[in-house]
Formats: sequence, structure tokens, C-alpha cells
Amino acid sequence: MNTIICYIEELLYEHDFVVIPTFGGFVAGYQSSRITPEGNIYPPQKEIGFNTNVQYNDGLLVQTMMEKQGISFSQASALLHVHIEEWKKELYREKNLHFGNIGSFTLTNTNVISFTPAFTNDFLCSSFGFYPLYLPQLSQELVYNQAPVFVDTVRAFTPEPISWSNTVRYIVASAAVILFFLFFPVQLTNIPIDSQAGVCGYRFTSAVSGNLSVDENERFEVVDNQQYKDSCIQKVNTLTTLNGVQQLPERFYIVIGSFQTERMAQRFVSELPAIFSSATIVFSENRYRITTASFETEQEGEYFLHTFQQNHPRFKDAWLLKK
Repeated sequence: MNTIICYIEELLYEHDFVVIPTFGGFVAGYQSSRITPEGNIYPPQKEIGFNTNVQYNDGLLVQTMMEKQGISFSQASALLHVHIEEWKKELYREKNLHFGNIGSFTLTNTNVISFTPAFTNDFLCSSFGFYPLYLPQLSQELVYNQAPVFVDTVRAFTPEPISWSNTVRYIVASAAVILFFLFFPVQLTNIPIDSQAGVCGYRFTSAVSGNLSVDENERFEVVDNQQYKDSCIQKVNTLTTLNGVQQLPERFYIVIGSFQTERMAQRFVSELPAIFSSATIVFSENRYRITTASFETEQEGEYFLHTFQQNHPRFKDAWLLKK
């Protein structure tokens, strides 16, 4: 008997209507998720009903028995009829018939068969494997007379002392980095002036540096810092002549370079193209300025500076010095 009930349960997964000939038919519909007063949430499932008025044999259950047990149609029909008669006898004798995971049948005092479906089932394939979820209800009672309790969560921080071995490691690592840069300095060679930034280091070509006995680490710098330009476009109080450096009269000068030492300034001038043969070195504010032209008025100097920067992109950072 339990085997036939298992066949019916399998059919309810795929079908919404399963008939038991001469006994009745199960009807399945969709039942949405539910929540009980206890806080249990159940997933959607099939709502199973039973209609005793359906008595005909649609062949679905018999066909399943034939495939499962490998018997003929007549044999399956006879076997099903035997089980149905046993269900009816038990129902009339016990007044109750448990029908697997589908539900249970009850015979009333008026000999009417009543069906009660199981509270939960897993016949809905889209909800297969979902289990009820318990969600306890939050209490709405508030305690007003209880004083708040504050927990001190402030923790004292005690730094861990650094061991002497770690200190030695840091010192050795720092010394190794310093020695590396002392013995292997980063050098820039054969860099064209046009590709320099406003203020940068520059390594002169080997042809020029070979003729000059100077420190190879010396660099010249071209100033493009706007704030420094503004501070330098002002009246110069002192212009001193040093070792052939010319002292110029009070005028406006186009500056294309600025250096910390005279040797670096002379180097820069020696590498300028022939069109800058009139370049002059001026010492002003502890700097050696390289000028290419001078003017009596600021308006003339500004106009020439604009044209000069357009014609000589390599000196786009040139600026106007007012003495």
C-alpha cells in the first residue's frame, strides 16, 4: 500500500491532478509563503485538495505502476483495485487513513470522507530544498525605570619596546642604502636641453665636459617656477662684476637661464647655438643669470619675450628681469 502512495506523491511533483479510480482525485494549486504566530516562515508550496466525485480512471496512475513494476495494464489495474479496497476497509474500520506526505482521510459520522492536507509539503519544484525559517518576534515592552549601564571600553595603549636586534637591522639597512647611492650615483647623459623641465639637473656632453676640469656632478638649472619669476622681476640693487662677468646698466633683460655658480653658467653659454652669441652672464641676488637681450622699457621687453618664446620652444620658460 505504501508503494502506491509513493507513486502518487511522485506524480504530484509533475502534475496538478492525480485520480485514484473509484476513490477520488487529488487537485494541486499554488500556495504562497506563510508565517505562523510562533514566528515560523514557510516557503511557497502546493496546496493539495481532494475531490471524492472524481471516480473515472484517467490511466495516469496505472501507467506509472506499469513502468515502475514492469507489468501489463490489466495487472496494474487489478493491483490498484486491491489497494483501493484495502484503503476503504481501513477507513471504515479505523475512521482514519494516513496517506503518506500528502495528508490524511477521516470518515465522518454521516459516512462522508473528509481530507486534511499536510501542513507542509515539497511538491512545488521551485521551492524544493527550502526549509522553514524561524523569526522570533521582537518584544515591544520597554523598561523605563532601569538605569542605563555604561561600559568603560577605554583601553590603555602601551607601545612595545623595540628590541636592540631590530634597531641594528634598521641601522645596517639605512647604511647600505646610503652607500649604494654614494658608490653608484644616478647619472643622466646626453639629454637634449629641449626635453628638460623648468628646473632640472643636466649632464653636459662628453666633448665639453672633457675639456673642463670640473666636478661631473655639477648641473645647471632652467627656472620656470612662476612664483620665483615674479619675485625676480623687480629692481636689482646690486650687479657685481666677477671674473669677466659684465655689469649692465639699468634696463629690462630677457633671462634664459639661472645658475648657482659661474662655472655652470659659462658651461651653459658655451653650448648655446651661434644665434645666441650675444648672451651675457649677469650676477644678481646670488645667482648667475644668462641674458640674451635688453630693452629700455618693459613694454618692449614683454613684446620681445612673447615672440622669443614662440620662436625658441626650448627656452619657453624665459622671463623678464627688471633692474
